[in-house]
Amino acid sequence: MLAAFAFTSCKKDETETDETSTELTFANLSVEENKKALEQNGIEFVNHINSLPDEKFISALESFAKISDRATGEIPFEIKELGIIGDAAKAKNLVKIFDASTSLNSSINKLGDYYGTYTWNASNDSWTKVSSNSKLEIKFPSVGSSTNNVTFTASYVASGKTATIDGETFELPSSATASLVVDGKEELKLTSTYQYLSDGSPSLVDLKLVFGSFSLTTNVTSDSKKGTYTFSLNKGNVILLEAAGGGNGNANISKIENAEDVDDLLENANSIVSLMNIQFVGNVDVKSIATELDKANGLSDKAYSQKEAELYNKYAEAYAIYKKEKTLIAKIAYESVEESYSYQTYYDDNGQYLQIPRTITYYYYNLEPKLVFKDGSKISFESFTDTGFSQIIDKLESLADRMEAKLP
Repeated sequence: MLAAFAFTSCKKDETETDETSTELTFANLSVEENKKALEQNGIEFVNHINSLPDEKFISALESFAKISDRATGEIPFEIKELGIIGDAAKAKNLVKIFDASTSLNSSINKLGDYYGTYTWNASNDSWTKVSSNSKLEIKFPSVGSSTNNVTFTASYVASGKTATIDGETFELPSSATASLVVDGKEELKLTSTYQYLSDGSPSLVDLKLVFGSFSLTTNVTSDSKKGTYTFSLNKGNVILLEAAGGGNGNANISKIENAEDVDDLLENANSIVSLMNIQFVGNVDVKSIATELDKANGLSDKAYSQKEAELYNKYAEAYAIYKKEKTLIAKIAYESVEESYSYQTYYDDNGQYLQIPRTITYYYYNLEPKLVFKDGSKISFESFTDTGFSQIIDKLESLADRMEAKLP
């Protein structure tokens, strides 16, 4: 997670007031003690998430998928189109739940075309439809129920604007809601509002998803030149994961579709991510790195990679801290790492056959972030995580097994 964050976070805005790594002191812990603290933080996170497979909405949506698969005759809607949240609930990670909740209407040209009340008829494995002009409503049984004890409802208010992506035009909502009620109790609820620029690019997305005992909120604002975002994942009153940031650049739907590199869209940005008590902070001046790398195109692969590492160390900063204590765990330094692979051939450079094979070796270079600790030692992420994280790995594997047992 930290490795990915180090490359995707960007330069701080002038209004950013959070402390930088130069203003913080290192925690008085050894590398092994930091490992143990990170592992314990991860175990605490997994312990909170561990109840997710037992939430009622997951088994209800599992039932929805199963009965829809065996329905006779024409299925009145596509699960992956209208059941986007359901598809995410069946997924095995929180990223998919986030993706689904933030794209409720993104795969539907016009949700209103699917409005109606659909009731499951168990006697002949089919859906009975009653027309509606105001909402999509689906009534069906949960796992083990002989009655339609689950109701899924979705509706939206059209904004009057559309967006065209890959040649397909989508109707854009100004607000959308979705709700899943099991045995008279609301187990999942989505509320969201949206605003758009003239080309359909979102200028505001404000969303809250409550799923069982968990809640996810996100807010994004943008005027195509500057954007900000906040994100939070909670279990009850406990904040499990939160993030905030902003950036400057030039992005709209057309530019995003046609961009070849991140610097085509971003000039600079900032981002802070907190997982329980561990906080990741990073900044990269994207424009400066891209500008100077353009001047290095004539360099050899080795020299180019070394230049890239030099520029990241100059224009980028990423570090991890203990949030409550406000002490550094490690900073990130970038290095050019040489790797190679070899093979044998019975032919020379002119294609002539050789009696004795020769060995050909190719060298290539990667930009590698390394953790720098209080004692100055540098450790790659791979080396750092290879040992000392057995408990958190066991916890994650156990959680994955429980999720798999709950899902089709």
